Amino acid sequence: MKNKKKKRKPTKALVLYEAQLEILNSWKPYRYINVGRKKKITPDVVRMLEQAFSVGATVCEACMYANIGRSTFYDFLRDNPEFSDRKKELIKKPILKARMSVVADLTNVETAKWFLTKKMKKEFGDKIGVDLKHRLNNKDRDRLKELVEIMKNKENE
Repeated sequence: MKNKKKKRKPTKALVLYEAQLEILNSWKPYRYINVGRKKKITPDVVRMLEQAFSVGATVCEACMYANIGRSTFYDFLRDNPEFSDRKKELIKKPILKARMSVVADLTNVETAKWFLTKKMKKEFGDKIGVDLKHRLNNKDRDRLKELVEIMKNKENE
């Protein structure tokens, strides 16, 4: 006769351990879902950032308005590079709006003059440019002083 080993009856600890392993293995696929903190950048926060950038706010101002930290914002930019392009577009929006206002008001003579002095400085500019790369001799220095006094007198009239 061969010696047959008797099967031992499992202990309570072993049964408990096997039950725990079974539970953990059954939960394994779901273990990594919704773990950690909630995302700080929600669609509402993105909308608030867009509003701030569309009025010309800096990154610091936009983050204060949206109630997030700058590091959170830069993490969001790193993960969403398309928002970086959107931010650049939104920052230019007030400049475009100002240009449209100026162009719409060109029927006003003062606005038209101002526009020409800014856009066509050589032809309509009222300031004289001085090239200071070369040293001025006494004759040129005296002539420059005369021109400055003439310009001051014109402004005072």
